[in-house]
Amino acid sequence: MQFLKLSSESAGRQPEEADAESVRTVRHPFCPNRNVKTKGMHFKGYSLPQKLFWQNTTTFTNGTFSSFAVRGKHGEFRVCDQLELVIQARNGLNQTKSYGGDYFRAKMFTKNQTFAASSSTDGEVLDHGNGTYSAIFTLKWAGVVSIEVTLVHPSEAIYLLRQIQSDGLVDAQYLGGFRAKKSSKVESTLCDTALPRKYGPLCNFTDERSGFAWFCRKPQNLSCKYWFGHRLRPASKVWNETRFNDKHSKLPFLKANMRISGDTDSILVVKSQQGASSVVYSSVLARLPSCHPTALGSQAEVAGFYSGEHWYSGTCKIRHFAKEEAMSCLQGKKVRLLGDSTIRQLFEYYAKTFKLKTSITKKLPSWYIGPMKMLENNHDINITFRFHGYPIARASQWEITAYIDYVVNVLDSIRDDENVTVVVLSLGVHFTKHRPPIFEARIQSIVGAIRRLHERSPQTIVLFKSANTREHKLVEHYLMNSDWLARDLDWRLRRIISEENNVGFVDAWDMTNAQFDKHAVHPLGPHVLNLSNQMLSYICPEVK
Repeated sequence: MQFLKLSSESAGRQPEEADAESVRTVRHPFCPNRNVKTKGMHFKGYSLPQKLFWQNTTTFTNGTFSSFAVRGKHGEFRVCDQLELVIQARNGLNQTKSYGGDYFRAKMFTKNQTFAASSSTDGEVLDHGNGTYSAIFTLKWAGVVSIEVTLVHPSEAIYLLRQIQSDGLVDAQYLGGFRAKKSSKVESTLCDTALPRKYGPLCNFTDERSGFAWFCRKPQNLSCKYWFGHRLRPASKVWNETRFNDKHSKLPFLKANMRISGDTDSILVVKSQQGASSVVYSSVLARLPSCHPTALGSQAEVAGFYSGEHWYSGTCKIRHFAKEEAMSCLQGKKVRLLGDSTIRQLFEYYAKTFKLKTSITKKLPSWYIGPMKMLENNHDINITFRFHGYPIARASQWEITAYIDYVVNVLDSIRDDENVTVVVLSLGVHFTKHRPPIFEARIQSIVGAIRRLHERSPQTIVLFKSANTREHKLVEHYLMNSDWLARDLDWRLRRIISEENNVGFVDAWDMTNAQFDKHAVHPLGPHVLNLSNQMLSYICPEVK
């Protein structure tokens, strides 16, 4: 499921239709007898009221009283039919809401002793701006299909999250460590992408090549040249300094992720007109195009799905690679995994699956940020991982600044080579506590570096991986790392790269939204296996 970005500039205005030139009607990738719109990267949007006030939880959208209904539920449903849910938001007094902005997720699934399948909604859960919503599905398999709708956040919580986006959390969320040579004493100061003048003299660590800004308060007893370490400030200290840590601000987040009830828990889906019991058992998957980088905005607005442990996407034909097939595919390739820990999972997966040694040792304990390398000489496999540069939100230990570099610089250092280079990028998780323009500027700069890379090395394959849904244990997690914040950044990423014809996209959000396992920033189950299959399908597409 995906959700609508709420625009503060459109307060009080009627919804705007997508730019007609950006949206085309194409054949449905799973159901050739139907048509579907492309993503277009421009969507209808409704604003929240400019001001929301509350004294207690009764005015909030309430998961107990909110409900959904299946449109046309008394008819017969077949594989490839469209299923529409109509969602009605109600508050704690069981009154219908008069404005939109709620964050709903919806998915369908079947799970029994012999069969498991799941999928999220196609496209958007459409916000009609008046307290009602629509969720659209493509029915992809036959059987008893369960329906699940979750109120992740009421609109009042989104109102606060948007304030965090515009105002920021605190002035400084990070620490810089300074240490004189041959000394064990560390002096730490506050750091961030910018610091107000009230902090006095600053150390300017703005990167000369990329131009990305980073500042630390100058230590009292040392010069700036003794900067050696980076870490996140303790979350409790950051949280105590925010203006959102009062009881009033916490109220909208106290009952997050609530399942809402519907007029039915499940529907019966029968075989398609052609007699297929599942999209998997029809011939349509074999007719999907091979995976290759293409403009994201031209892709059909259709969710992928799990069938068993395998993930199927409507974008392209995803192959399922056995271990030996995967190693053969990677032979002679240079794979560069750049970004956060959600892409480092792929590095760890290959190290474990192929039983490969990595470059991390006790003398070089840079597992979290890299750079890490694994080599396998028999198959000529070369895979590296490196973090995306600041901001890095890890508080448990000092990360050595000498090991940290920005993605733009790494991309600009890749030279043309007779071997195929594969670059997989994943950014977003560590940017949720920052204002969106910082993330957008980073992605735009990376896109420029990708264009320069393709000028030098046209055969280089570049893929972006989207964010994962994640777990939330405390109210602070919702306010500082909410899925709504991550999803908003994800849509900004998609819009920036939407017209890039030489960039592929792996929709991990779609995968984790539909998964049977619990939401987690580092998903369990078959997620990483399917992430690998998608990447390898771009490197070694099936030859017709």
